[in-house]
Amino acid sequence: MWWMTTQKNGASALGLQRVLGLKSYETAWTWLHKLRRAMVRPGRDLLSGRIEVDEGYIGGEEEGLPGRLNLEKTLVVVAAQEDGKGIGRIRMRQIPNASANCLMPFVRDSIVPESIIHTDGWQGYSPLESNGFRHEVTYLKGHKKTASELLPRVHLVISHLKRWLLGTHQGAVSHKHLDYYLDEFTFRFNRRRSKSRGKLFYRLAQQAVAVDPVPLDQILHPADRVEKSQRDPSLKLLMPLFLILFGASLSAQTLEITLVDGRNGRPMVGSSSYVNVWVGTERKEAIAIRTDGKGVARLQLTRDASGVNIPNSQNSGSVVVDHPIVKYDDSFRINAPYVLCGSGGTNYSWLQSENFSTKEILDHGYASPNTCGKITFQPHPGQVIIFVRPLTWWEKLKQ
Repeated sequence: MWWMTTQKNGASALGLQRVLGLKSYETAWTWLHKLRRAMVRPGRDLLSGRIEVDEGYIGGEEEGLPGRLNLEKTLVVVAAQEDGKGIGRIRMRQIPNASANCLMPFVRDSIVPESIIHTDGWQGYSPLESNGFRHEVTYLKGHKKTASELLPRVHLVISHLKRWLLGTHQGAVSHKHLDYYLDEFTFRFNRRRSKSRGKLFYRLAQQAVAVDPVPLDQILHPADRVEKSQRDPSLKLLMPLFLILFGASLSAQTLEITLVDGRNGRPMVGSSSYVNVWVGTERKEAIAIRTDGKGVARLQLTRDASGVNIPNSQNSGSVVVDHPIVKYDDSFRINAPYVLCGSGGTNYSWLQSENFSTKEILDHGYASPNTCGKITFQPHPGQVIIFVRPLTWWEKLKQ
Protein backbone atom coordinates (compact mmCIF):
# COMPACT_ATOMS: atom_id res chain seq x y z
CA MET A 1 0.00 0.00 0.00
CA TRP A 2 2.84 2.40 0.85
CA TRP A 3 4.63 1.66 -2.42
CA MET A 4 1.44 2.23 -4.43
CA THR A 5 0.66 5.60 -2.86
CA THR A 6 4.25 6.86 -3.17
CA GLN A 7 4.42 6.24 -6.93
CA LYS A 8 3.68 9.66 -8.40
CA ASN A 9 2.53 8.31 -11.77
CA GLY A 10 0.63 5.30 -10.46
CA ALA A 11 1.48 1.65 -10.03
CA SER A 12 1.25 -1.25 -12.45
CA ALA A 13 0.86 -4.92 -11.55
CA LEU A 14 4.15 -5.74 -13.29
CA GLY A 15 5.94 -3.09 -11.23
CA LEU A 16 4.48 -4.42 -7.97
CA GLN A 17 5.43 -7.97 -8.93
CA ARG A 18 9.05 -6.91 -9.48
CA VAL A 19 9.28 -4.85 -6.26
CA LEU A 20 7.88 -7.61 -4.03
CA GLY A 21 9.44 -10.51 -5.95
CA LEU A 22 6.09 -12.21 -6.45
CA LYS A 23 6.03 -15.30 -8.64
CA SER A 24 2.47 -14.70 -9.81
CA TYR A 25 1.46 -11.66 -11.87
CA GLU A 26 -2.18 -12.42 -10.97
CA THR A 27 -1.42 -11.91 -7.27
CA ALA A 28 -0.01 -8.42 -7.91
CA TRP A 29 -2.88 -7.57 -10.25
CA THR A 30 -5.45 -8.71 -7.65
CA TRP A 31 -3.84 -6.72 -4.82
CA LEU A 32 -3.87 -3.52 -6.87
CA HIS A 33 -7.51 -3.99 -7.82
CA LYS A 34 -8.47 -4.52 -4.19
CA LEU A 35 -6.75 -1.24 -3.32
CA ARG A 36 -8.41 0.60 -6.21
CA ARG A 37 -11.81 -0.36 -4.82
CA ALA A 38 -10.84 1.36 -1.57
CA MET A 39 -9.99 4.64 -3.30
CA VAL A 40 -13.60 5.83 -3.31
CA ARG A 41 -14.64 6.99 0.14
CA PRO A 42 -18.23 6.02 1.03
CA GLY A 43 -20.31 9.19 1.27
CA ARG A 44 -17.63 11.40 -0.25
CA ASP A 45 -18.42 15.09 -0.75
CA LEU A 46 -20.06 16.18 -3.98
CA LEU A 47 -18.56 18.82 -6.25
CA SER A 48 -19.99 22.31 -5.83
CA GLY A 49 -19.67 25.80 -7.26
CA ARG A 50 -18.93 26.04 -10.96
CA ILE A 51 -18.17 22.77 -12.77
CA GLU A 52 -17.28 21.91 -16.36
CA VAL A 53 -18.77 18.66 -17.69
CA ASP A 54 -17.95 16.95 -20.97
CA GLU A 55 -17.24 13.50 -22.43
CA GLY A 56 -14.18 12.08 -24.15
CA TYR A 57 -13.19 8.90 -25.92
CA ILE A 58 -10.39 6.82 -24.46
CA GLY A 59 -8.27 5.81 -27.43
CA GLY A 60 -9.70 8.41 -29.81
CA GLU A 61 -12.81 8.48 -31.95
CA GLU A 62 -13.38 5.82 -34.57
CA GLU A 63 -13.20 6.82 -38.20
CA GLY A 64 -16.36 6.82 -40.27
CA LEU A 65 -18.78 7.08 -37.32
CA PRO A 66 -21.00 10.16 -36.94
CA GLY A 67 -21.03 12.36 -33.85
CA ARG A 68 -20.80 10.56 -30.53
CA LEU A 69 -21.52 7.06 -31.93
CA ASN A 70 -19.02 4.66 -30.39
CA LEU A 71 -18.69 0.95 -31.15
CA GLU A 72 -15.17 -0.03 -30.12
CA LYS A 73 -13.76 2.79 -27.95
CA THR A 74 -14.71 3.77 -24.41
CA LEU A 75 -16.71 6.89 -23.61
CA VAL A 76 -15.93 8.61 -20.30
CA VAL A 77 -17.81 11.57 -18.82
CA VAL A 78 -15.76 13.97 -16.66
CA ALA A 79 -16.72 16.74 -14.24
CA ALA A 80 -13.99 19.24 -13.33
CA GLN A 81 -14.50 21.82 -10.59
CA GLU A 82 -13.30 25.32 -11.43
CA ASP A 83 -10.72 26.76 -9.00
CA GLY A 84 -9.95 30.20 -10.36
CA LYS A 85 -8.03 29.53 -13.57
CA GLY A 86 -7.06 26.10 -12.29
CA ILE A 87 -8.79 22.79 -11.61
CA GLY A 88 -10.23 21.74 -8.27
CA ARG A 89 -11.57 18.25 -7.64
CA ILE A 90 -12.81 15.94 -10.40
CA ARG A 91 -15.21 13.05 -10.92
CA MET A 92 -15.39 10.65 -13.87
CA ARG A 93 -17.32 7.59 -15.00
CA GLN A 94 -17.47 5.22 -17.96
CA ILE A 95 -20.81 5.45 -19.81
CA PRO A 96 -22.23 3.38 -22.71
CA ASN A 97 -23.40 6.45 -24.66
CA ALA A 98 -23.88 10.20 -24.35
CA SER A 99 -27.65 10.18 -23.89
CA ALA A 100 -29.38 12.06 -21.08
CA ASN A 101 -30.24 8.71 -19.47
CA CYS A 102 -26.50 8.09 -18.96
CA LEU A 103 -25.35 11.66 -18.27
CA MET A 104 -27.95 12.73 -15.69
CA PRO A 105 -27.27 9.92 -13.15
CA PHE A 106 -23.56 10.82 -13.23
CA VAL A 107 -24.32 14.51 -12.65
CA ARG A 108 -26.72 13.77 -9.78
CA ASP A 109 -24.20 11.41 -8.13
CA SER A 110 -21.30 13.86 -8.49
CA ILE A 111 -22.52 17.46 -8.14
CA VAL A 112 -24.47 19.41 -5.51
CA PRO A 113 -27.85 20.73 -6.77
CA GLU A 114 -27.97 24.45 -7.62
CA SER A 115 -24.35 24.32 -8.80
CA ILE A 116 -23.48 25.97 -12.12
CA ILE A 117 -22.69 23.33 -14.75
CA HIS A 118 -20.87 24.51 -17.88
CA THR A 119 -21.28 22.23 -20.92
CA ASP A 120 -21.31 22.35 -24.70
CA GLY A 121 -24.56 22.36 -26.64
CA TRP A 122 -25.06 18.57 -26.67
CA GLN A 123 -28.76 17.77 -26.17
CA GLY A 124 -27.95 15.09 -23.57
CA TYR A 125 -27.39 17.93 -21.07
CA SER A 126 -30.74 19.65 -21.74
CA PRO A 127 -32.49 18.12 -18.64
CA LEU A 128 -29.96 19.72 -16.23
CA GLU A 129 -32.21 22.61 -15.19
CA SER A 130 -35.19 20.29 -14.60
CA ASN A 131 -32.89 18.23 -12.34
CA GLY A 132 -32.15 21.23 -10.10
CA PHE A 133 -28.90 22.55 -11.62
CA ARG A 134 -28.04 25.89 -13.19
CA HIS A 135 -26.92 25.27 -16.76
CA GLU A 136 -24.48 27.39 -18.73
CA VAL A 137 -24.12 26.38 -22.38
CA THR A 138 -21.29 27.19 -24.78
CA TYR A 139 -22.15 26.22 -28.34
CA LEU A 140 -19.10 25.07 -30.25
CA LYS A 141 -20.61 25.72 -33.66
CA GLY A 142 -19.64 29.16 -34.95
CA HIS A 143 -16.73 29.56 -32.50
CA LYS A 144 -13.21 30.00 -33.75
CA LYS A 145 -11.93 28.42 -30.55
CA THR A 146 -11.76 24.65 -30.18
CA ALA A 147 -13.64 22.61 -27.58
CA SER A 148 -10.46 22.30 -25.50
CA GLU A 149 -10.21 26.10 -25.38
CA LEU A 150 -13.87 26.68 -24.51
CA LEU A 151 -13.93 23.93 -21.85
CA PRO A 152 -10.23 23.88 -20.91
CA ARG A 153 -10.33 22.18 -17.51
CA VAL A 154 -12.29 19.08 -18.42
CA HIS A 155 -10.30 18.56 -21.63
CA LEU A 156 -7.02 18.92 -19.74
CA VAL A 157 -8.19 16.22 -17.31
CA ILE A 158 -9.10 13.90 -20.21
CA SER A 159 -5.68 14.52 -21.77
CA HIS A 160 -3.90 13.69 -18.48
CA LEU A 161 -6.02 10.54 -18.12
CA LYS A 162 -5.07 9.28 -21.59
CA ARG A 163 -1.37 9.91 -20.96
CA TRP A 164 -1.59 8.16 -17.57
CA LEU A 165 -3.27 5.08 -19.03
CA LEU A 166 -0.75 4.88 -21.88
CA GLY A 167 2.28 5.64 -19.71
CA THR A 168 1.67 3.64 -16.54
CA HIS A 169 -0.50 0.86 -17.92
CA GLN A 170 0.59 0.87 -21.59
CA GLY A 171 -3.07 1.22 -22.58
CA ALA A 172 -3.78 -2.36 -21.43
CA VAL A 173 -6.98 -1.57 -19.51
CA SER A 174 -10.16 -3.50 -20.31
CA HIS A 175 -13.58 -1.82 -20.46
CA LYS A 176 -14.81 -4.14 -17.69
CA HIS A 177 -12.30 -2.78 -15.16
CA LEU A 178 -11.89 0.78 -16.47
CA ASP A 179 -14.12 2.36 -13.79
CA TYR A 180 -11.67 1.28 -11.07
CA TYR A 181 -8.71 2.76 -12.95
CA LEU A 182 -10.74 5.97 -13.20
CA ASP A 183 -11.19 5.81 -9.41
CA GLU A 184 -7.42 5.53 -8.96
CA PHE A 185 -6.76 8.44 -11.31
CA THR A 186 -9.37 10.55 -9.47
CA PHE A 187 -7.87 9.62 -6.08
CA ARG A 188 -4.41 10.71 -7.20
CA PHE A 189 -5.51 13.83 -9.10
CA ASN A 190 -7.59 15.20 -6.21
CA ARG A 191 -4.57 14.80 -3.90
CA ARG A 192 -1.91 16.01 -6.33
CA ARG A 193 -1.14 19.07 -4.23
CA SER A 194 -0.53 17.13 -1.04
CA LYS A 195 2.96 17.87 0.26
CA SER A 196 3.14 14.63 2.20
CA ARG A 197 2.83 11.29 0.40
CA GLY A 198 2.19 9.78 3.82
CA LYS A 199 -1.23 11.46 3.87
CA LEU A 200 -2.21 9.47 0.76
CA PHE A 201 -1.15 6.27 2.51
CA TYR A 202 -3.10 7.26 5.62
CA ARG A 203 -6.23 8.08 3.60
CA LEU A 204 -6.09 4.84 1.61
CA ALA A 205 -5.55 2.77 4.76
CA GLN A 206 -8.46 4.57 6.42
CA GLN A 207 -10.77 3.87 3.48
CA ALA A 208 -9.59 0.27 3.03
CA VAL A 209 -11.09 -0.72 6.38
CA ALA A 210 -14.37 1.06 5.55
CA VAL A 211 -15.21 -0.86 2.36
CA ASP A 212 -16.44 -4.44 2.02
CA PRO A 213 -13.98 -7.25 1.17
CA VAL A 214 -13.69 -8.01 -2.56
CA PRO A 215 -12.81 -11.62 -3.50
CA LEU A 216 -11.06 -12.38 -6.79
CA ASP A 217 -14.18 -13.89 -8.35
CA GLN A 218 -16.05 -10.63 -7.79
CA ILE A 219 -13.20 -8.66 -9.39
CA LEU A 220 -13.17 -10.91 -12.45
CA HIS A 221 -16.98 -10.94 -12.74
CA PRO A 222 -18.17 -7.52 -11.50
CA ALA A 223 -21.65 -7.96 -13.00
CA ASP A 224 -22.39 -10.64 -10.42
CA ARG A 225 -21.40 -8.52 -7.40
CA VAL A 226 -24.96 -7.61 -6.35
CA GLU A 227 -26.30 -11.12 -6.66
CA LYS A 228 -23.45 -12.67 -4.69
CA SER A 229 -22.83 -10.03 -2.04
CA GLN A 230 -26.22 -8.48 -1.24
CA ARG A 231 -28.71 -11.30 -1.61
CA ASP A 232 -30.17 -12.61 1.63
CA PRO A 233 -29.53 -16.41 1.75
CA SER A 234 -32.93 -16.95 3.36
CA LEU A 235 -34.57 -15.64 0.18
CA LYS A 236 -33.29 -18.67 -1.72
CA LEU A 237 -35.36 -20.91 0.58
CA LEU A 238 -38.45 -18.74 0.34
CA MET A 239 -38.32 -18.12 -3.42
CA PRO A 240 -39.89 -21.43 -4.55
CA LEU A 241 -42.77 -20.95 -2.08
CA PHE A 242 -43.16 -17.35 -3.25
CA LEU A 243 -43.40 -18.45 -6.89
CA ILE A 244 -46.00 -21.09 -6.07
CA LEU A 245 -48.17 -18.70 -4.05
CA PHE A 246 -47.79 -15.52 -6.09
CA GLY A 247 -46.33 -16.51 -9.45
CA ALA A 248 -49.70 -16.66 -11.16
CA SER A 249 -50.50 -13.09 -10.13
CA LEU A 250 -47.42 -11.56 -11.73
CA SER A 251 -48.76 -9.23 -14.41
CA ALA A 252 -45.70 -9.05 -16.69
CA GLN A 253 -42.42 -10.82 -17.38
CA THR A 254 -39.50 -9.42 -19.34
CA LEU A 255 -37.60 -11.07 -22.16
CA GLU A 256 -34.09 -9.74 -22.80
CA ILE A 257 -32.60 -10.34 -26.24
CA THR A 258 -28.88 -9.55 -26.28
CA LEU A 259 -26.95 -9.17 -29.54
CA VAL A 260 -23.22 -9.94 -29.15
CA ASP A 261 -20.45 -9.76 -31.75
CA GLY A 262 -19.27 -13.37 -31.82
CA ARG A 263 -15.77 -12.32 -32.90
CA ASN A 264 -14.89 -10.19 -29.87
CA GLY A 265 -17.77 -10.38 -27.37
CA ARG A 266 -18.75 -6.71 -27.69
CA PRO A 267 -22.45 -5.68 -27.66
CA MET A 268 -24.00 -4.74 -31.00
CA VAL A 269 -25.09 -1.12 -30.53
CA GLY A 270 -25.84 1.88 -32.71
CA SER A 271 -28.75 3.58 -34.42
CA SER A 272 -29.20 0.65 -36.85
CA SER A 273 -29.07 -2.11 -34.22
CA TYR A 274 -32.44 -3.71 -33.59
CA VAL A 275 -34.20 -7.07 -33.15
CA ASN A 276 -37.37 -8.30 -34.88
CA VAL A 277 -39.66 -10.38 -32.64
CA TRP A 278 -42.87 -12.29 -33.38
CA VAL A 279 -44.80 -13.52 -30.30
CA GLY A 280 -47.04 -16.52 -30.99
CA THR A 281 -48.18 -18.00 -34.28
CA GLU A 282 -50.96 -15.45 -34.85
CA ARG A 283 -48.67 -12.44 -35.18
CA LYS A 284 -47.60 -11.73 -38.77
CA GLU A 285 -46.26 -8.24 -38.09
CA ALA A 286 -42.78 -8.08 -36.53
CA ILE A 287 -42.06 -5.97 -33.43
CA ALA A 288 -38.84 -4.07 -34.15
CA ILE A 289 -37.06 -3.34 -30.84
CA ARG A 290 -33.97 -1.12 -30.71
CA THR A 291 -31.04 -2.31 -28.62
CA ASP A 292 -29.69 -0.16 -25.81
CA GLY A 293 -26.07 0.76 -25.06
CA LYS A 294 -25.40 -2.81 -23.90
CA GLY A 295 -26.86 -4.46 -27.00
CA VAL A 296 -30.07 -5.48 -25.18
CA ALA A 297 -33.63 -5.34 -26.59
CA ARG A 298 -36.41 -5.81 -24.02
CA LEU A 299 -39.95 -7.11 -24.51
CA GLN A 300 -42.60 -7.43 -21.80
CA LEU A 301 -45.07 -10.31 -21.84
CA THR A 302 -48.30 -9.86 -19.90
CA ARG A 303 -51.30 -12.07 -19.19
CA ASP A 304 -53.45 -9.00 -18.60
CA ALA A 305 -54.97 -7.97 -21.94
CA SER A 306 -55.58 -4.42 -20.68
CA GLY A 307 -51.82 -3.86 -20.33
CA VAL A 308 -51.00 -4.64 -23.98
CA ASN A 309 -49.75 -1.73 -26.11
CA ILE A 310 -49.27 -3.76 -29.35
CA PRO A 311 -52.26 -5.92 -30.35
CA ASN A 312 -51.84 -8.92 -32.66
CA SER A 313 -51.67 -8.01 -36.35
CA GLN A 314 -52.02 -10.01 -39.55
CA ASN A 315 -50.21 -7.36 -41.59
CA SER A 316 -46.72 -8.06 -42.92
CA GLY A 317 -43.92 -5.61 -42.15
CA SER A 318 -42.92 -4.32 -38.73
CA VAL A 319 -43.92 -1.91 -35.99
CA VAL A 320 -41.33 0.01 -33.94
CA VAL A 321 -42.11 0.54 -30.23
CA ASP A 322 -39.61 1.63 -27.59
CA HIS A 323 -41.28 -0.24 -24.70
CA PRO A 324 -43.35 -3.06 -26.22
CA ILE A 325 -45.85 -4.97 -24.05
CA VAL A 326 -47.65 -7.88 -25.73
CA LYS A 327 -49.92 -10.72 -24.71
CA TYR A 328 -48.07 -13.74 -23.32
CA ASP A 329 -47.83 -16.69 -25.72
CA ASP A 330 -46.16 -20.08 -25.52
CA SER A 331 -43.62 -19.29 -28.25
CA PHE A 332 -41.80 -16.48 -30.03
CA ARG A 333 -39.41 -16.00 -32.96
CA ILE A 334 -36.44 -13.67 -33.51
CA ASN A 335 -34.23 -12.29 -36.25
CA ALA A 336 -31.74 -9.43 -36.53
CA PRO A 337 -30.08 -7.50 -39.40
CA TYR A 338 -26.77 -9.34 -38.98
CA VAL A 339 -25.20 -12.62 -39.99
CA LEU A 340 -25.98 -15.00 -37.15
CA CYS A 341 -22.99 -17.06 -36.07
CA GLY A 342 -23.79 -20.74 -36.56
CA SER A 343 -26.14 -20.05 -39.45
CA GLY A 344 -23.82 -21.33 -42.18
CA GLY A 345 -22.93 -17.79 -43.30
CA THR A 346 -26.43 -16.76 -44.40
CA ASN A 347 -28.41 -13.82 -43.13
CA TYR A 348 -31.68 -14.43 -41.20
CA SER A 349 -30.76 -17.89 -39.94
CA TRP A 350 -32.92 -20.66 -38.50
CA LEU A 351 -33.54 -18.45 -35.46
CA GLN A 352 -36.23 -16.70 -37.51
CA SER A 353 -38.24 -19.80 -38.30
CA GLU A 354 -37.81 -21.93 -35.18
CA ASN A 355 -40.15 -21.17 -32.30
CA PHE A 356 -38.56 -20.56 -28.91
CA SER A 357 -40.44 -21.92 -25.94
CA THR A 358 -41.34 -18.89 -23.83
CA LYS A 359 -41.40 -20.92 -20.62
CA GLU A 360 -37.97 -22.48 -21.33
CA ILE A 361 -36.42 -19.06 -21.94
CA LEU A 362 -37.99 -17.50 -18.84
CA ASP A 363 -36.85 -20.46 -16.73
CA HIS A 364 -33.37 -21.12 -18.14
CA GLY A 365 -32.38 -18.62 -20.86
CA TYR A 366 -30.66 -19.50 -24.13
CA ALA A 367 -27.38 -18.73 -25.95
CA SER A 368 -27.07 -19.38 -29.69
CA PRO A 369 -24.07 -21.25 -31.18
CA ASN A 370 -21.00 -19.12 -31.88
CA THR A 371 -18.94 -20.18 -34.90
CA CYS A 372 -17.49 -16.68 -35.36
CA GLY A 373 -15.06 -16.98 -32.45
CA LYS A 374 -14.35 -18.54 -29.07
CA ILE A 375 -16.54 -16.17 -27.03
CA THR A 376 -19.16 -17.84 -24.83
CA PHE A 377 -21.61 -16.36 -22.31
CA GLN A 378 -23.93 -17.98 -19.79
CA PRO A 379 -27.48 -16.59 -20.15
CA HIS A 380 -29.62 -15.84 -17.12
CA PRO A 381 -33.32 -16.80 -16.94
CA GLY A 382 -35.35 -14.67 -19.33
CA GLN A 383 -32.35 -13.85 -21.54
CA VAL A 384 -31.65 -14.87 -25.14
CA ILE A 385 -28.04 -14.26 -26.23
CA ILE A 386 -27.51 -14.19 -30.00
CA PHE A 387 -23.97 -14.26 -31.40
CA VAL A 388 -23.78 -12.33 -34.66
CA ARG A 389 -21.38 -10.46 -36.90
CA PRO A 390 -21.93 -7.47 -39.24
CA LEU A 391 -22.51 -8.11 -42.92
CA THR A 392 -19.55 -7.69 -45.24
CA TRP A 393 -19.83 -5.23 -48.13
CA TRP A 394 -20.30 -8.19 -50.49
CA GLU A 395 -23.15 -9.60 -48.40
CA LYS A 396 -24.81 -6.15 -48.31
CA LEU A 397 -24.45 -5.92 -52.09
CA LYS A 398 -26.19 -9.27 -52.60
CA GLN A 399 -29.19 -8.29 -50.47
